[in-house]
Amino acid sequence: MKQYRFVDFIVKEKQLTEALEKGLGRPLDPREMGYIKWFSECDYETSGLLLDWFKELSK
Repeated sequence: MKQYRFVDFIVKEKQLTEALEKGLGRPLDPREMGYIKWFSECDYETSGLLLDWFKELSK
């Protein structure tokens, strides 16, 4: 199991956005950005897991 550390939600929002946009090959629309903001404010383990998934899928 991976270990997830606390990262400020603003930094996490940027990381989630970059990983997802890379995987999708396009910028996120305003509705999608709203969900990313919401996910980034979840507990650090949940947002860390989502970030790992997005990064893995974008490879």
